[in-house]
Amino acid sequence: MKPGSRNNSGAFQEYRTPGYLFDGLNFEFGFTLDAAASDDNALCPKYFTRNQDGLLQDWSKDRVFVNPPYSRWQLFRWVEKADAEAGLGALVVMLVPASVETVWFHQHCWDAAVSRPYPGVEVRFLKERPRFVDPRNKAKSPKGWRPLQACMVLVFHPRNDT
Repeated sequence: MKPGSRNNSGAFQEYRTPGYLFDGLNFEFGFTLDAAASDDNALCPKYFTRNQDGLLQDWSKDRVFVNPPYSRWQLFRWVEKADAEAGLGALVVMLVPASVETVWFHQHCWDAAVSRPYPGVEVRFLKERPRFVDPRNKAKSPKGWRPLQACMVLVFHPRNDT
């Protein structure tokens, strides 16, 4: 099961980003918006739920944290949105699978011609796969969902393209 995706029974799963990971990034960047959250797993006072559809909202005046749904078609849309909002002035930090072979990665994050991140984009690979937490788990058990592949943090710095 992946954050923000359906499990084998069809139930929607929304796991929270591990506190240690979010807290470190929040200390560095001072987030004002969690753009892909639920009432159970939001990490910022201001957040957008699935019903509000963060992809349709304005992020341009915020410092945004995004742990998007991990399905391929959803990731492309969220990374594309992050890139566009950085062009409008937002700082966007995303926690995503380290899928460096994908179209979204090459179109919005990595300049293959010179083998480095696009200007204004940082790519930070995590040393280990994080363990995402089920926010409904009242026992505070360390059990959670660990993705099958590595993860990375993408930082889209404000560009003000307009």
